[in-house]
Amino acid sequence: MIQTWSDRIEKLDLTIELKDLKNAYKLFFHEVRNLITKKEKDILASINFNKFDELLKSVYENVNFTDYNDKVLLFNQRIDEYLETLSKDQSQIIIQQISELKLIQLRFSKEVTSDLESFSNYKIEKDAKTKSMTELRDLILEEQQILIEKHKDGINELLKRFNSMIRLSSFEKDNKGHRGASRISYGITFLDKELSILNHNEIIFDRVLSSGDKSALALAFFLSKFKAKNFEPSIIFFDDPMSSLDEHRRKATIQEIQYLVEREFQAFVLSHDPFFLSDISKLSAISKWAKCYEVETKLIDFDPLDPNSNKVCNSKLIVRQNFNSYVLHSYYQEYYKLWDFVYAGKEEQKTEIARSLRPILEAYLRFLFPKTFTEDLWLGNMITMIREEKDVKSPLFDKNQRLAEIQSINEFSKTYHHADGFDTCIQGIDFSTLHGYAKDTLRFITGIN
Repeated sequence: MIQTWSDRIEKLDLTIELKDLKNAYKLFFHEVRNLITKKEKDILASINFNKFDELLKSVYENVNFTDYNDKVLLFNQRIDEYLETLSKDQSQIIIQQISELKLIQLRFSKEVTSDLESFSNYKIEKDAKTKSMTELRDLILEEQQILIEKHKDGINELLKRFNSMIRLSSFEKDNKGHRGASRISYGITFLDKELSILNHNEIIFDRVLSSGDKSALALAFFLSKFKAKNFEPSIIFFDDPMSSLDEHRRKATIQEIQYLVEREFQAFVLSHDPFFLSDISKLSAISKWAKCYEVETKLIDFDPLDPNSNKVCNSKLIVRQNFNSYVLHSYYQEYYKLWDFVYAGKEEQKTEIARSLRPILEAYLRFLFPKTFTEDLWLGNMITMIREEKDVKSPLFDKNQRLAEIQSINEFSKTYHHADGFDTCIQGIDFSTLHGYAKDTLRFITGIN
């Protein structure tokens, strides 16, 4: 402080002479040691404190800072007088200089030095982490691009298996989504020509691809997600995946579902196509796990007692062994009905069985002679052609004399088939009579008595 103001005010000697104080303190300290030594030698010895008191008094008398304090007050007074002589601008300059000096002093304080050192270490650590993050981001982007390429190849492989002419030409990730969000953009080719969804393009995506192509593309996108070996088994729902797909794509889709089931995925397949569901349930690799269900729906009156009641849809889940009742040819369905009636017939089945006798014989003969008995020929026409055939080498020649059996069944069923009030007429027939004709029909078809 004195050095700072030495070029501005008259110098003062602010040094303190402490020589007398030091000498008095030494004598006092020596006396204290003597008294302690004397007491240590004889704890019962009498101690005279007169000299101790005199020396202590001498120490206090030599401690006098009055002269020094007066000089300090004079020094401060001269500083104030000097400041009063300065202009306001000069005062501001000096105040600024003082502030700068304080900042310099603060800069080299222990706290600031420690903080600066910590900041330096933090910056080094931050730079290292930033570098690591950049390297990691580049690695992730590289891995991501590899996965995207694999995903694209997987989609194209599925499209190839679906026998589709569609291919993905590009498959990229960018940040051009809504508000900078990530998105996947892709290009599509059809017969090696680039497609676009833009209206100004000559080849428009929506116009070129059929509904089957679009379904195949959507299914390929969906199935490709599960191709990765590290994809954990999940529950997958297929909602009518066969919509607009041809036979080749149907088989390829079934194979893909089989592949998922073999990898322990649980697949729920919903469809309106019983043939497709039947094919899946019969597949050897799936059949042991497959469960078949049908949702049966019907319209019922909301209020059964109100003739003008609104209709409501009532549905229930039915367990099925298979879907044969939907996929078998009508001939086989009628055949099974006839078989069940012959071996375990019931009274309420009479109308249904009476209606089936002629159609099942017609279907059986069409299966035997598809080129001869066409769809426009009925049982009566067929009987006439068999009766009139005289060539023993002709397949229609009745060498086993079975024409009479067909004629008998035809005459019986024709009587009731063309009668008015068919159901009422059939209900009046004897059960055993109808059962006999049903058995004759089954025996004619199977050749089993």
